Amino acid sequence: MKTWKKLLLSSPVLAPIVLAPIAVAASCDNSKKVSDLEKQLQEAREKLKKAEVDAERYKKVGAAYTNAWNTFSIDKDAMTSGQYKHAKLLFQKMIQQTNIDTNKVNKDTGVVSNPDSGKRIPVVFMDIDDTILNNFAYQNWLLVEGKSYEAESWDQFVQSKTGKAIKGAIEFIKWVWENGGVVMFNSNRKQGTQLQATRENLKALGLDEKYLKDWVWWMSGTNTKDAKPWTKSDGKDSKEERMHTVDTKSFDLSAYGSSNNVSLVTVMKIGDDLNDFHDNATKRQDQATVNKAFKEYEHLFGNDDTAKKGKYYDPKTKAWKDTDFATSYIHIGGNASYGGWLYSLFKSHNSDIDILLKKLSESAWKPAA
Repeated sequence: MKTWKKLLLSSPVLAPIVLAPIAVAASCDNSKKVSDLEKQLQEAREKLKKAEVDAERYKKVGAAYTNAWNTFSIDKDAMTSGQYKHAKLLFQKMIQQTNIDTNKVNKDTGVVSNPDSGKRIPVVFMDIDDTILNNFAYQNWLLVEGKSYEAESWDQFVQSKTGKAIKGAIEFIKWVWENGGVVMFNSNRKQGTQLQATRENLKALGLDEKYLKDWVWWMSGTNTKDAKPWTKSDGKDSKEERMHTVDTKSFDLSAYGSSNNVSLVTVMKIGDDLNDFHDNATKRQDQATVNKAFKEYEHLFGNDDTAKKGKYYDPKTKAWKDTDFATSYIHIGGNASYGGWLYSLFKSHNSDIDILLKKLSESAWKPAA
């Protein structure tokens, strides 16, 4: 070391003066490192947060495409319009059965008279949501807000009476009544608290009050054990049991201006979910069970043959039974966002992208090595 440096550092007076700037420089250097580390940490936090957001968005991509198709696509209108036109042709086939009476429904008033002896009035049982009413405004809200289905928010949507008409549905309902049949509504909407809002929603879309009398509503809560099931809201019956009740009993409709011994029969079922047809056998079941059940009534979808009788799954005996009448099923397609198919895959009504990708990989094409 040079002599002058030694003198500076050895001097009790000069040394502190010389070393102070050096210490400050070192301190500043450490502070800068700390600052840089804090900056890097903050950037890492932001990247992690973005990754989490991206992951959530990624999980929603499939649902977003499905919702968009059901909300905006003209393809959906083309599809359902064709399905309801097909339903008219099949209804005309089904009412050719010898035990059907199409002369007892007054198309101008909606009044129904007792059928001739040994005959029954034809019924089309229809689900409501995404069969008659497009409820994807609610599905879109759930997706955008990152929420899952809740009874409270669903009720708010129903009470808003803002459901849009599925293309072809309203016109089809009118047509059935005008051609000697009755349309009944079979839905998981609540019979006790959501009937009136649903009725007003349908009226706003062009259905006349004469087609919406109390006795055509067979929604959740309908008690099939009562003489007038539609007047109750405490029932636990499945959709299939409600339809089966209509097929096996006669009803006194005199309180509604109709006759007192009206016998009806379901010649057609229309829904957007497999559970709309035979939920006794398919609801909350795994895919293998659903597939096995489907084979029992697959032939009834698009059925135009009156020799092919309907089916009923008895939950007590766990056995399939043939009915004494023919029926035809129409599945309104497009709803891939919710429903029984999700439960059969995931044991939940909420999809899991990781499980879904795993299942898709099992059936994915694999190019030759």
